[in-house]
Amino acid sequence: MWDDDEEIFPDALKSIDAELARTGFPDLLIVPALHLHESLLPDPALGVEQLTEGAVITINLVSKFKRGAAVLPTLPAGGRMRGRDFVYFNRFRSDPDARIELGSMQPIGRIDGLRPVMNLRQRMGVPALGIERIPVLRTVRRWLRG
Repeated sequence: MWDDDEEIFPDALKSIDAELARTGFPDLLIVPALHLHESLLPDPALGVEQLTEGAVITINLVSKFKRGAAVLPTLPAGGRMRGRDFVYFNRFRSDPDARIELGSMQPIGRIDGLRPVMNLRQRMGVPALGIERIPVLRTVRRWLRG
C-alpha cells in the first residue's frame, strides 16, 4: 500500500519478503520507513495495542492479499483518504484472529521522499511556514494536487 509521493528503496520487496518469512507470515506486518529523515516505526515497547492514529501509515502496512481485500470494502467511503490507513490497520487490530507483527529490518522507504522542496527545506533546517492554514492557499493546493 504505497502512495505515489513515497520513495521506495530498491531492496524493499526483498527485505519485506525476508521479514515475512522471519515472522512466520503474519496477517499484517508493520514495516519500518522514514519520514523525511526521521524513523517512522512504532516503538516495539509500546506493542500493537498502544498504537494511535499517525503511528502507522500506508507505507508501514503489508497485509495478506485476501485479508486486505476483505478489509478494504469496510472502510468509510467518500471524502479524503487521510486517516483511512489507520482505520485499515485498526480493523486488523480489532480482529481477534488476525496476527500482527512489527518488522525489525531496515526502513523500506521514505514518505514525502519525492517532494524535493520539502526535503530541501528539511535539510536546510527551514521551519514550516504554515501557509497551508490560509484557506485560499489550501484550496489552491488541493486544486494543484488534482
